[in-house]
Amino acid sequence: MSILDEPHLRAHRQAIMDLCQAKIEEFALLGYGQVSLEDFWTYISTKVKPDVQLHQLVECILSARITDYMNYQTIAAYKSSELPGP
Repeated sequence: MSILDEPHLRAHRQAIMDLCQAKIEEFALLGYGQVSLEDFWTYISTKVKPDVQLHQLVECILSARITDYMNYQTIAAYKSSELPGP
């Protein structure tokens, strides 16, 4: 179940996604044009609790920094490409 399926957030789903898109556009202005909405939302979802309040979710999205997002992506890439032991 997605965070956006929570009753108190469901009505704000489009506004939250628009806010995420705005943040992605900000990242693109900084030279990181390959950030997708799905990947960014996955990152945000890992940073908030399942019972997050709207103001906390908005704060998390607005305060996301490209360095934190890239660190998350780097760690995810390492985890998905771990080589089996000898």
